[in-house]
Amino acid sequence: MVDDFSEEIKKVPVIRVFVPFLAGLLVADYISPGVYFIASIYVVTLVILVFIWQIKKISYKYSLRWVFGLTVNICLIMSGMLHTIVYENRPYFLQKNVNTEAIVADVVEIPEERERTIKIVLRAKAGILKDSTFALQGKMLAYISKDSLSSYIQIGDRLILENRFNEITNNNNPFEFDYREYLKNQGIQLQAFIQQGQWQVIDSGKGNPVLVFAGKMRKTLLDLFMDHGVENEEFAVASALILGYKAALDEDIKRTYSSSGAMHVLAVSGLHVGIIYIVLNYLLIFLTRFKSGIVIRAGLIIICLWFYAILTGMSPSVMRAATMFSFLVIGSSLKRPANIYNSLAASAFFLILIDPNIIKAVGFQLSYMAVIGIVYFQPKLYRKIYIKNRIIDKVWALTCVSLGAQFGTFPLALYYFNQFPNLFFITNLFVIPLATLILYSGILLFTTSFFHPLSEIFAFVLKYLVWSLNAVVKVIEAVPFSHSTGIYIHSGQILILYMIVVLLALYLIRKQVIFLKGFMLSFLIFICFWSYQRIEASVSRQIIIYHVNNRLALNFLSNDKNLVIVSDTISDTRRQIEYHASGNWTRYRAAKPEYLLYTEIDTLFQDEEVGGCQHFWNLFGITVIIADQNLFVFQPPERPFEPDYVIFTGREYTSPSIIINYVHPKKIVISSSVPFWLKARYKKELAELGLDYHDVSLLGAMVIKL
Repeated sequence: MVDDFSEEIKKVPVIRVFVPFLAGLLVADYISPGVYFIASIYVVTLVILVFIWQIKKISYKYSLRWVFGLTVNICLIMSGMLHTIVYENRPYFLQKNVNTEAIVADVVEIPEERERTIKIVLRAKAGILKDSTFALQGKMLAYISKDSLSSYIQIGDRLILENRFNEITNNNNPFEFDYREYLKNQGIQLQAFIQQGQWQVIDSGKGNPVLVFAGKMRKTLLDLFMDHGVENEEFAVASALILGYKAALDEDIKRTYSSSGAMHVLAVSGLHVGIIYIVLNYLLIFLTRFKSGIVIRAGLIIICLWFYAILTGMSPSVMRAATMFSFLVIGSSLKRPANIYNSLAASAFFLILIDPNIIKAVGFQLSYMAVIGIVYFQPKLYRKIYIKNRIIDKVWALTCVSLGAQFGTFPLALYYFNQFPNLFFITNLFVIPLATLILYSGILLFTTSFFHPLSEIFAFVLKYLVWSLNAVVKVIEAVPFSHSTGIYIHSGQILILYMIVVLLALYLIRKQVIFLKGFMLSFLIFICFWSYQRIEASVSRQIIIYHVNNRLALNFLSNDKNLVIVSDTISDTRRQIEYHASGNWTRYRAAKPEYLLYTEIDTLFQDEEVGGCQHFWNLFGITVIIADQNLFVFQPPERPFEPDYVIFTGREYTSPSIIINYVHPKKIVISSSVPFWLKARYKKELAELGLDYHDVSLLGAMVIKL
């Protein structure tokens, strides 16, 4: 068995280099060692490697070959670690907010129009302080208030902006999406909200000319959709599927596609690049008749594939696909068929060398695991059943593709999205053919746009196809039990699930008992973790004051209760609170949330664990007072008492000194609904009174576990 494995590995030499290099990346990201320490070990390892290479007795002797192999692998691991550390420590002005009055920056992505602002990604070029100008570098995020001028900002424009940039921070709620880390992996560490009069366009056509041209071309193609009547949901889906523009997708569309298992078609990936490759391969076939035509054809195909990748936003999935197809084209032109696993490893290696942070991108991980799953499982599953009927055979082949992709991605999907589309195999029978036809229709619409009568026909076909795609995913989502939600697994369980998949696959293919035993052991370990989490969730009781901007969100969480007390109209705050709290609710398998506006609870709210009215609440035996300007206005208590917590909320001042005359709390909490100027006043007075407090906006959510 070991010999068979060794023979298989020899067929994919790139993997032998890539795996230890990747291990070094992951280790460096986890332990964050010093650059000089790693560089020293790297140099020592290189010296040892050269020494071993010079001593022929070691390098050529079969029994000692492991010494050379071990040294090479250590060297590769150190290379991966050093690459990560050097990349993370490259000079960013964003790591410190430079003391400048203004910043000159270029718009590097298509501006995204929102309800009240224009979201713009900028690359800093210079800082201005009094009469001096100095160079800056790094990316940042700006939200410019929407008006008649900001709506005309486009990629390639150079702006001068007042320096109102601050470091991006998280709300620090339990199990919330790490937005700061997400942007950091894209090289963005600062953001600002810019008002009218605080910015100005000073030039245009700046930045990388290829990126600027592609961005403007993308905007032109998006406008073509609108000019041909492709609007609303059809525009949102068509622009995402064909051009990778996702700004028009609203939360309802995303939820529908995700729940039905069709979200992958909205991310430009191998399916899209493969279709472009097929079209180019067919259109340029005539070049093979000429001398050097094969090389010219290969070069044109690669250029066009990468331009499409740039045009669609350079997402991790499209870069993976473009890199893989580039290797495929090169191998084909040299008449050297490439091993698919070698191509996968080589493309990942190439992308990681450019940006090691790309490995943290969800799209990168899902894209590669989907392809590995398809390549490995699809042919093996397909050969298990022989079908004579051609149509049914095609259906079975497509089902095998869906199964292979799910085998490769479902552990990651459970971890990141906490749900599983139970009817994914039915969804893909419809969405993959429809997505293919939509992409062809979009290409034909673009190429015939100069002749309006013909392009109108393709626009009509495109609208009908996208409408059909939307209808299919909505019908599938509406089917009872079409998807499972609220699934929580931690990072360690991802590895266990992949072990289960791999060991089961090896047993089914090789029929060796050792793989079956490994599968059963892995499955048992996973069940133990799963059971522990369920037991922990069933006995957990928590009180959480979440950090929700400008809102009070007081949550009482137990096995069968999920009560949320808010300070603003429930309809206005529900979605915002669920965004920040849903991670914690999923982790502890919380019930459906029940919302209460505390100012409207005029009569006693009471059940077995929670009771209260307006400002006074008893939660699992913990006494909580919500302090606003109306507290103790009508009927102060006859004698002081000792609640566990007092929570300051609202935009009106409530004197801590007066409250302390009536209550002696163990701790005071300043909620995120309190504005900054009032918060500073509270902190000063509480410090003078010698009272302990927790500022939710600064320290994050306060979690009280009972």
